[in-house]
Amino acid sequence: MGSGRARPRAGAGAGPGGAAIRSRGSSTSRAEHDDPARRRHRHRRDRLRRPAARAVPAEPPHDAGPGPGDEALPRHAAAAKIGPAPNISVVYPASSRPEDVLAASDYNAIRNWLYLDMAAYGTYNPTAWAWMTEKGIAPELAEGDLETLSAARADFVAINYYTTATVAAPLDNGEVTFEGGDQQLAVGEPGVFRAVSNPNLATTEFGWEIDAIGFRTTLRDVYDRYRLPVMVTENGLGGYDTVENGEIHDGYRIDYLAEHVEQMRLAVTDGVDVIGYHPWSAMDLISTHQGVAKRYGFIYVDRDEFDLKELRRIRKDSFFWYQQLIKSNGES
Repeated sequence: MGSGRARPRAGAGAGPGGAAIRSRGSSTSRAEHDDPARRRHRHRRDRLRRPAARAVPAEPPHDAGPGPGDEALPRHAAAAKIGPAPNISVVYPASSRPEDVLAASDYNAIRNWLYLDMAAYGTYNPTAWAWMTEKGIAPELAEGDLETLSAARADFVAINYYTTATVAAPLDNGEVTFEGGDQQLAVGEPGVFRAVSNPNLATTEFGWEIDAIGFRTTLRDVYDRYRLPVMVTENGLGGYDTVENGEIHDGYRIDYLAEHVEQMRLAVTDGVDVIGYHPWSAMDLISTHQGVAKRYGFIYVDRDEFDLKELRRIRKDSFFWYQQLIKSNGES
């Protein structure tokens, strides 16, 4: 949608939340035409405000009675609790520039709220739905789908947390920043955001930024948005572990976990209902992107990418630290 092209009248379309997507007039000031940053901002604003088909009810059905989604559980499991468990983290804007703040808001919707809004509210996030519609990847909804989705409700929200993201407004040429190849090193989305590094954060050996305070912020944001108990299903540090005289001294992992547990404790004092914490992981496993070399466990598994060796297990320093943390209920 370039400047000067006709746009629908206000209220012409409805987004996934059922609310009208209002378009502003196409007239612009000379300053806006001459300022590239303002053109990018207006271009992105227009794209997300284009009409999209109505996809879900306008109001989240918090108080709806038992619905079709409840029938998935057998009767003897009626007391079971169900919740989503996506990888979630707060998204920072690279600066206070409105264009960067907008990019962070867009990426938050696509990265986080797309998944959790559906699970908690039974409705798609409107910004994420507009983006999917624009790209031609919006889900096809069959008759009865909306009723089933709106009737299902999560009992809690589970999150996997490792790091935060920082993004900036897209460049004029559409290029995005490529900083790696896994789910934590955001590539970017043309016309929406580009990933940038956060100069205020240290990184792991694999380039993931370490942000314990961001963990607290993420917990607060999730609980404030959904008001459901929060369970942490993954949190840990992947690194190169070295065996020295039959021992593994992974103080870097202890530091990471200790800082995150402390920030989780502070989130609880902030009012967040945290119902569980599960570090990643008990023993070394195969990383999706970096193989065996990237180790997370409290227990070392002696093997490499091509040689299984004897698969000997060795407890790391972090094993004994976490053992004591459990015994003291987090006081040590």
